[in-house]
Amino acid sequence: MKRRKLFCLLLAAVMLFSLAACGKGEDETKDPNLLTVGEFELHYKGASIMKDREGNDALVLTLDFTNNSEETTDYFWAIYETVMQNDTELETAVVYLNEETLEAVDDSQYQNVAPGATFEVQTAYELIDTAGEVEVTFEEMEGDKNDSITIDLSSVSRESASGGTAQLTGGNKGEGTGGGGGVPGGETGASGTGTAGGS
Repeated sequence: MKRRKLFCLLLAAVMLFSLAACGKGEDETKDPNLLTVGEFELHYKGASIMKDREGNDALVLTLDFTNNSEETTDYFWAIYETVMQNDTELETAVVYLNEETLEAVDDSQYQNVAPGATFEVQTAYELIDTAGEVEVTFEEMEGDKNDSITIDLSSVSRESASGGTAQLTGGNKGEGTGGGGGVPGGETGASGTGTAGGS
């Protein structure tokens, strides 16, 4: 009887350590650029510094927006952004991809995205300066879920505006096939905080 109890205790201890190791592995492999905001998923793909229409430096973010809700929506009506630098909230910026047609990087925010589909969007904010860090918080437009990333401006490259086409992937590809997407970048200079709020 004593041997059986000892064996059971040892087995329980081994299982406990195994579960702890599995949890640790999952945390270590989590992509810091993959954010969950309620029914929507955002994948930070990169950032660049461009000149806005006033000639000021602007931070342009490129994100994959996945609509996991049951209704067609666009990024503009689904997600609210707060962008902070030096304890100051940054203003949105207009960055033209084509000054003749007035095509801007943020035009992609108004593209309808069907349930289950993913669409590349861009957003732009006027910088105070090109040093330090910028924190971007993404919130549900209708709800209280949020997540955020911190971007180190020292690792962000300067780009010139160029034409491009955003890509729609996933289900129901008939819903939207266009949009501005001229900023290259691959997960540079950002770290996710993993702070999902709300309930």
